[in-house]
Amino acid sequence: LMAYTESATIVSIVAGATFSSGDLYKLVVVDSSGNVVLPNTTGNVLPIGSLYGRTSTTASAGSQAVPVAISGVAKVQMAASTLAAGGYIAAGDSGSTDKGLGIAPTTDGYTAGQIVSGSSGALGRIVSVNLFTGPLSTP
Repeated sequence: LMAYTESATIVSIVAGATFSSGDLYKLVVVDSSGNVVLPNTTGNVLPIGSLYGRTSTTASAGSQAVPVAISGVAKVQMAASTLAAGGYIAAGDSGSTDKGLGIAPTTDGYTAGQIVSGSSGALGRIVSVNLFTGPLSTP
């Protein structure tokens, strides 16, 4: 079963970095300049959504907007794990090798959404996630 998008709200936000094709569907955050970047802090990262486009390789930070799914059912790229439909996800942070990937939430951390279709399995697998629109602690 392929991952799908359903009623996702997608907005354009200025990129604070150059995103490659490997960054598609990773969870992103807004930095202090109002630009979207991969998680750049360690621990309990609250993403704004999933990256739905990428910048050209020649774009400088702050010069090009990218589409970001901020709510609804959206595609999210996962870390290697055993998370499956019904499981909650969080964003991998800059202190891990899973930066921007969907991971299992930690106690008292932020939950980014709930998997509605698919399972994580191998690194980089794409699943369908109902994105939450605000900070929620893990259940």
